[in-house]
Amino acid sequence: MTHSPVSEPHNGGRLREPKDFFQITERNSTVWREVAGLTTFSAMSYILAVNPAILSATGMNIHSLIITTALASMIGTLIMALWSISYLSVI
Repeated sequence: MTHSPVSEPHNGGRLREPKDFFQITERNSTVWREVAGLTTFSAMSYILAVNPAILSATGMNIHSLIITTALASMIGTLIMALWSISYLSVI
């Protein structure tokens, strides 16, 4: 008999907490750090999708705008990460 990874037999069939399911504490992280990472990822994804779409209305090539936006985000993030010795990104 197989068990779902979400429901363990030793805990009475109840759902496990996300920090236990994703082994957040075992990976030396916190729930808030993971939420911050997800928020940053979402914001960067939004910027990469929306910024070229807005700027393409000026007649610029959208493919060039996508590459430029990605490179600018990467360079800005690297500068801030190396300058402040932090894992935060700059949007």
